Amino acid sequence: MRRLLGKHQLRALFSAYSANAAGRVTGILLQLALVPLLLKTLGVENYGALVLYNTLITSGMLLDMGMSQSVAKFVAEHRRKARLLREVKNSAWFVYLALSTLFAAICLLIAPVMALLGIPTPKVGSLDLTTFTTICAIGVFPYMQHFLFVEVARGLMRYRAVAAAEITQQVLSQSFAITLALITRNLVFVFLGQIAATAIVAAGMWTYLKVQQQVTVGGGFNLNYFRRRILPYSRGVWLQAIFSFASSSADRFIIVGTLGFASLGYYNIAFSAAGAVMSVVIQGAAFVTPMVANRAKDFEWCRMVFERVILGMSIVSGLVALTLTFTGHILLSLWIDAETATKVYHAFVIILWFFAFQSTSTAQTSVANVIGKIRVVTVFSVSYAILSTICTAVLGLMFAMPGILLARAVMIVLGLISRSLIYKYSFHNASILGVAKYSLPLLIPAAIIVPWAWLHL
Repeated sequence: MRRLLGKHQLRALFSAYSANAAGRVTGILLQLALVPLLLKTLGVENYGALVLYNTLITSGMLLDMGMSQSVAKFVAEHRRKARLLREVKNSAWFVYLALSTLFAAICLLIAPVMALLGIPTPKVGSLDLTTFTTICAIGVFPYMQHFLFVEVARGLMRYRAVAAAEITQQVLSQSFAITLALITRNLVFVFLGQIAATAIVAAGMWTYLKVQQQVTVGGGFNLNYFRRRILPYSRGVWLQAIFSFASSSADRFIIVGTLGFASLGYYNIAFSAAGAVMSVVIQGAAFVTPMVANRAKDFEWCRMVFERVILGMSIVSGLVALTLTFTGHILLSLWIDAETATKVYHAFVIILWFFAFQSTSTAQTSVANVIGKIRVVTVFSVSYAILSTICTAVLGLMFAMPGILLARAVMIVLGLISRSLIYKYSFHNASILGVAKYSLPLLIPAAIIVPWAWLHL
C-alpha cells in the first residue's frame, strides 16, 4: 500500500476516511443511546412504524435517476471548471426537486386509491394510513436536498464539512425525536421533529456551499448537458440502486406483511445494531469515488486500488465483525435488556457478517463505475439483486424469520460471486478467484460463524 500511494497520500487517505466515517460514528452512538428510550416511550409497534418511515424516505432516493452517486463523481471531475460545475450542480438540483415532488404525489395518492378500490387501509403503528403517507410526502423534500448538498461537498473534497453536516443532522434528528417522544408520546411529532432537523441542516449546508465555496446549488437546468453527460452514467447507477434497495429492504416489507410491526421492531434492533456499526466502515470509504475520478485514466493504478480496497476493507470488516460476534450478547444486554438480547443475538450475528461483506462491495463497485465499467457493474449487480430478492421473498414467505436470515447468508455467497465477475470483466487478465483471495480475512471466519448462528436461531 505504501508503494502504491506514498507516505503523504496514505496520510491524506486516512484523513479522508476518518472524516467520512465521523458522521456515522456519531449516528451510531446516538442510535445506541436512544433506541431503548424510543422503545419504552413509543412501544415496539410505533418503533416499527418509525423504521418503516425511514425505509420509505430512503426509498425516495430510488427516484433520483442515479444522481446520488453521479454528483460526487462529476463535481470532483469539474470542480476547477466553473461552467461545467454549474451544469452538474444545477442539473442535480432540478432532478432532485422534480422527483421529490413525484414521490410526494405517489405518497398522497396511496390512501385515496385504496379507498376507491375498496381495499381496507391498515394502521401504521398508532397512525392511520393517510396521516403516515402525508408525513412521508413532506419528509422526502428536506431529506433529498440535504443528501444533494452533502454529495456536492464530498465531490469538492470538503470532507470535514461533510462530517460536520452528517454529525449535526444525526444529533438534531435524534435529539428532536426523543425529546418530542418524551414530551408528547405522539408519533406524528416524532416524525415532524426529524423532518425539521433535516431541513435545518440542509439549509445550513446550502449556506456553507454558497458563502464558503462560492457554489450556489439551484437555478437553471441544461437539458442537453444532462442528457449527453450525466444521464449515460447515472442511469446505470440508478438501475443498480433500484435493485440493490429491493434486495436489501425486501425483508422488512415481508416481515411487516407476515408478522406485523412488533416483529419488525425486534428485527430492526438486530438489523440497526449490525448495520449501524458496519456502516462506519462503508461510509468511511465514500472518498473512493472522487479520489479515483481524478485518476480514472490510469488503469493500472485503479486496478491496484480495487485490489487494495478489497483487502483493506476485508481486514477492517473482519476484525469488527469478529469482535462483535464474541461481545455482541453482552453489548446488546447492556443496550436493551437481557431478554431482548437473547431473542435477537443470533440474528444480529448473521446480519453483522452480511454487512461486513457489503462494506467491501460498495467501494469496489464505486471504482469499477468510475473507470467506465458501469455496464459490467450493472449487469452483475442487477443479477445479484434479482436473485437476492427472489431468495428473500421465497425463503421469507416459506419460513418467516429463519427464512429471511437464511436468505441473508445466501446473499453473502451471491455477492462474492457477483464481485468476482465484476473484477474479472473490469480488468484485463484478472483472475475470477482474485476477489476471493483478497477476501480471505472475511471468508474464513464467516464460513464457521454464520452457519453456527443460523442453527441456533
